[in-house]
Amino acid sequence: MDDSTGSAFLHQNHQFNYLALESDPVSAHVASIPPLRGELKALAGYVRKYPNALTFHTDQELRMFADIGRISTGPADPIWGLDQSFGVLHAFDRLAVLPGFRATPKFEELHRQAEQLDSTRLQDGRSHYMANVKLADLEELRRRMAAPDGSEAKFILDNLVSSSETYGYYRRAETGELCSYANGFVREEQMKRLFLREYRAAEAQGERNPKVLVKLGHWHVFRGYGPSHLQTLGNFVTEFAIANGAEAFSIGVYLRGTWRDVKTQKGLEPIALGTDSAAWTIIDFRSLRPAVAGGRFGPLNPKLLANIYGFDAALVLGGASPGTDLLLTK
Repeated sequence: MDDSTGSAFLHQNHQFNYLALESDPVSAHVASIPPLRGELKALAGYVRKYPNALTFHTDQELRMFADIGRISTGPADPIWGLDQSFGVLHAFDRLAVLPGFRATPKFEELHRQAEQLDSTRLQDGRSHYMANVKLADLEELRRRMAAPDGSEAKFILDNLVSSSETYGYYRRAETGELCSYANGFVREEQMKRLFLREYRAAEAQGERNPKVLVKLGHWHVFRGYGPSHLQTLGNFVTEFAIANGAEAFSIGVYLRGTWRDVKTQKGLEPIALGTDSAAWTIIDFRSLRPAVAGGRFGPLNPKLLANIYGFDAALVLGGASPGTDLLLTK
């Protein structure tokens, strides 16, 4: 089952209209409206122009964006970006086309810098542009532009400032400051706020209890405490569903094959032992919990326990391989 088939199944059979994922919120909005919405070639062109606009810029991610934009019949943005920004150029260019935009000297200065330095995709071992933009510059830009509360411009400026703050904690932690926890905490809390913002926007446009597929890395989608000892977005979404009289079903995705095989991940080897490296397998963790809690399997690795209790099921993908980027090289 490819992304298109899965998206169509959830939409047609269970009325899912929204995808929330670990990606930049500004570009997610742009991907949700014309001329990019549902248009794979246009999306690929956008990412070629702004290589740091999406957190993950594989062909598969772009096709998923296009599929959701084409399939969704919801009244609000079909794609919800829940992560901080990697780059700034796409955000500056979006600001420049909004009604009432007035350029300031600080905007022109930062825009020129971004055109020079934010036009190359981040690479392993090289810091991306957002990590090098000065927080004070972005705060000054926000003050100078004085966008009205509730406007898209205000949201973009706030997002740039909060993204810079997040990376600031990370960079300071690298120098020995005790702020690595703050880096993770402010990022996780921002994800929750962004999710709630988009959810409320869908409600405001008349949708009752919007159904959302949430796709994030394991560290963010665990129920309860994640590996970084934070109360995760996944936990928030689960409790939020209960508060709305609904429920959430959480799936952990694991890989088999020559690339990132789960059998190489300490503590999770039993997942590999029970699956085929060449086939897709589903393991219902819920059915295992009574026996696990009763000690039937003896002492288990804490990491395995966290997965059994943190996810309702495992989807184990046999024959897994890295994503491709052919669309971005055309």
